[in-house]
Amino acid sequence: MISYILSRSRRKIATIYVRNGEVEVRAPLRMPKREIDRFVSEKEQWILKSLAKQHAQAEKKENFAVDYVSLICFRGKIKLKELQNRLNAEDWE
Repeated sequence: MISYILSRSRRKIATIYVRNGEVEVRAPLRMPKREIDRFVSEKEQWILKSLAKQHAQAEKKENFAVDYVSLICFRGKIKLKELQNRLNAEDWE
């Protein structure tokens, strides 16, 4: 069983949110706990898939780096530093 944060409010249907590696279930005030647990277990594959996707995106974000020194914007398009090498070094100082 997946652990989750339960929030009850005046609503008609239960909803599952997966954010920042946490699972939150928002359910109607009168919905029994066993029904909420059943709902979460039915959606377990989707929850696991969403958690894995978020984890992969977080890793990708951590590993992402841009070397701004080697990129040049010219007429709205990014060019490599090779353009800089073609021009005089004096123009860039």
